[in-house]
Amino acid sequence: MASARRLIRPGLAALTLGVVPLLLAAPGRGVADQIVLRGGGQVRGKVVPDPKSPDKVNVLLETGKRPLTFQKPQILKVIAEPSVLDEYVGRRAKAAAGAQSQYDLGLWCEEHKLRDLA
Repeated sequence: MASARRLIRPGLAALTLGVVPLLLAAPGRGVADQIVLRGGGQVRGKVVPDPKSPDKVNVLLETGKRPLTFQKPQILKVIAEPSVLDEYVGRRAKAAAGAQSQYDLGLWCEEHKLRDLA
């Protein structure tokens, strides 16, 4: 019995090591863009222009209702990684101000686990 357990565990570990990378690489499952900040630190999200101030940008996060705001020089670089936030930004831009359009956008957000943005 003990020898059977020794055989199962390595097989399970190999299966886990083989499946987890596939799940992480699935399309549309990226975490978000990696934003490298001046002075150290990183944030994951989607950089969008700040409509109120041309010298600032907002960073949309998958969680949280309010975006983070940064002065443009605070961001050293953005390493693009496909994520659901990319599609959200496009859908939000196309959504009309009407109640039905906003409701549909909220439903889409819920389906894609962007509950705070819904």
